This record gives sequence, structure tokens and C-alpha cells, in this order.
Amino acid sequence: MGGQDHLDPRERPVEGARVYVSPSTGNISFVRTGADGRFAIQAAFEAEEYRVLAATEDGSLCRAERVPQGAEQEVTVVLERPMTLHGTLLDPEDRPCPDVQVVVRGSWGQVRWGEPVALRTYALGETDVLGRWRLDRLVPGLTYTVTAYDAMTGATLRRELGPFQPGERGPFTLRLQPVRD
Repeated sequence: MGGQDHLDPRERPVEGARVYVSPSTGNISFVRTGADGRFAIQAAFEAEEYRVLAATEDGSLCRAERVPQGAEQEVTVVLERPMTLHGTLLDPEDRPCPDVQVVVRGSWGQVRWGEPVALRTYALGETDVLGRWRLDRLVPGLTYTVTAYDAMTGATLRRELGPFQPGERGPFTLRLQPVRD
């Protein structure tokens, strides 16, 4: 599999970007782009699809993409700025939930990217007194699972958001589910 990273829609190549490629299930391969922004990875076997995560070293530009079957396929990945997810967490009666931990985890099926560069596919935060939460430096193109747990009431939340395309960031109003006896 080969391809090229671009800095922006004007198609300026990105030298030295990290490119992580994974088949539907299995190990993640890693390469860096050359001066022309191009990369190549030899696939050990055909997979149903590949997942590509590309980012600059400092994480200022990044993107995740799904690539259909075909190891010799040429792929263009247009990098963009990391995204921020934000919103408000409410209880079942629509009251703000202060001081509640909010966790987001990005994944594609069985592939969990971890922390490849100065980006996050996993983030942890807490709501403020008005129930507002904000998590930044997340990789666009992934689906994120948001979880929250109110230790005082036992109420929980688990919701999938995404996959995110440019411009989709929130705000999201999320409601905790009451404890069921």
C-alpha cells in the first residue's frame, strides 16, 4: 500500500509525517513520509480493509482513514487540525452534572491506536459546575465512544459519536441513564 500525505487542499506534501497502517485485525505497521510526502508499506497479507492514521510529529495535523481491500492501492490522506469534542452532561431530569468524569476512546473495531504522537485517541476530562466538558487534540476520522459515570448517583452513559468529518465537533448534549434496580 502506498500513498501521499497532504498538508492542505492545495496539496502541499508533508515530509516526515508518521503513517500507521493496520489491517482489519492484526499488527500496526509504521513508516514516515519522504520529502515528497509519499509513503509505502508492504502488506503481509490481503485484508478486508486497512486503517490508516497519519500525523505530523507535533500532532498539529492528522487524519484517520479507512482504505478498502487492495494492498497495491494508492491512497491520498489529507491532514487536518486535531479536533475538539465538547458538550454538556445532564442527569435524567435535565439538570447539569458537575464533577463527573468523561472519557472518550477512539477505535475502529479491534484496532486501538494508543498514543502514536502528540495526539489523542483516548482522553479523560471532568465536567464543570454547569455540566460542560471539553476534550481536545483528538484525531479526526475515528468513531469515539463517550462514557461517563456519576459516582454520587451511580448513573452512567455510554454513547458512540462519529466518525467525525471536518466541521463535526459538537456541542453534544449527553444524558446520564438512571441506575436500574
